[in-house]
Amino acid sequence: MSATSAATEPALNAAHAKDLNPADIPYATWAPGKRGVVKSPFDPSGRLIDVRDFNAGQLSQCPYTGKVFRVPPLK
Repeated sequence: MSATSAATEPALNAAHAKDLNPADIPYATWAPGKRGVVKSPFDPSGRLIDVRDFNAGQLSQCPYTGKVFRVPPLK
């Protein structure tokens, strides 16, 4: 994968998701100039994640750290 391509977001395990408190799950941030692509709040490298198939507020999993985040609202 090149540095400019975004990772494909893995499906979140439904059994794991039900145990999470949404208030404790941080939002990702939109990547500047990249529609449908975010930066995980957990990846210090700031690698990109493709969330085009997700809705705002939906739980998603960082492919780099395995931690769960929420897709941010549209700008």
